[in-house]
Order: sequence, then structure tokens, then C-alpha cells
Amino acid sequence: MKSLHDLLLERVDQLVAELLPGARRVGREYRAGSVAGEKGESLALDPATGLWIDHDPSAPEPRQGNLLTLVQAAKGLSP
Repeated sequence: MKSLHDLLLERVDQLVAELLPGARRVGREYRAGSVAGEKGESLALDPATGLWIDHDPSAPEPRQGNLLTLVQAAKGLSP
């Protein structure tokens, strides 16, 4: 049985379009301004692994994680 992360990873491009509408492809990563999805470079997401990090030290927690934590952060949900 696949984990929720694996199911999200299968649709990572669709998920990025929904959660991070301002994101763009830079090399092999998606880049956005934050989990709010605006244009920018602070947040990096690796579509191969589903791991992401927001390099802005003033960004709210969580500032990194997997696709499930990205959904939670983007939607303002608690774990």
C-alpha cells in the first residue's frame, strides 16, 4: 500500500499548480516565494523527492518537510 506522500508525489506537478500558483521551474526544482505560493525564490521543492525548504529564516514553521507538510503549511492546517 502506498503512503499518502507517495500518492501526492505521483501528482506533484498538479499539486504545485494548485498550492503554489506563482512557482516556476528553475533547473530541477520548483521555486516560489513561500508556502503562500507567490512568485519568488525562497521556497524550493524537489519534485523527484517531494522534499521542500523555505530558505527565509523569518518564514513561519514548518519551513521544510515533505509534500504532506507542504499541504498543511499552505492550507494553514495543523498536523
